[in-house]
Amino acid sequence: MEVKYQIRHGSEDSIDEDFYLVVDEIPTKQEFIELKKTSPLDLNLITIDNGVVTGCLKGLTDEINNSIFSTFDLHSQEIDNPINSLVSRDVFPKLSMVIRELLAFCSRTKYRADIKSVMKPANIYDRLTTLALIKLTEIDDFEKNTTEEVYKFFAQQIGMILPLLNSEKELFTKKSISAKYPLLEDYLYRKTTDATQLQEMLVIFVDEAATYLCDTIETVNGKDVTLTNGKVFDVKYETYIG
Repeated sequence: MEVKYQIRHGSEDSIDEDFYLVVDEIPTKQEFIELKKTSPLDLNLITIDNGVVTGCLKGLTDEINNSIFSTFDLHSQEIDNPINSLVSRDVFPKLSMVIRELLAFCSRTKYRADIKSVMKPANIYDRLTTLALIKLTEIDDFEKNTTEEVYKFFAQQIGMILPLLNSEKELFTKKSISAKYPLLEDYLYRKTTDATQLQEMLVIFVDEAATYLCDTIETVNGKDVTLTNGKVFDVKYETYIG
């Protein structure tokens, strides 16, 4: 495996510097472990072929592709933009991932038992129902993460998934999310720990997600979901079957 170059992505006013490392091939697990020992960077490895993101170690290739294309020019880069164009988004895997991740951030709170009961079976309706129970205004401590970081993550993910659920333009920066969803702005910039407005947006997201699932799912068999387009998605492993 060879690292070709790196790409900075994300908001132009972010205090964090987020990079993708473009490699010639996605490494094996052992290769990745060895590479981590020698690099101080957060190793977010991807492959790009013919102007499109084709592989990644974490995340979704379509989201990474469109994020790079949309935010590349916001940063100083060592190369020209290697992504030729936006690609169509596959919304269901993103939605499944967001529901899981939001639950995971609350898994060390008073909702621990409820969340634990739906994570392993991985029924997406049960997961969304559990997410609907969560009242951020009633959580004082997230243990492993600061309140500001948890709220920022919630705001960012809600701001990115809502446009997809409504077939609208994707949002990849704090400025663009804040412009469309003003209630999320203070959380994106870590300016408040009052969860009142974030809770309002969480309720909106849960409602929108429920509508999307009703319109998109044909049948549910435990962790396996058959979509109206005929594809079968494994919610536990977040991958299509067959």
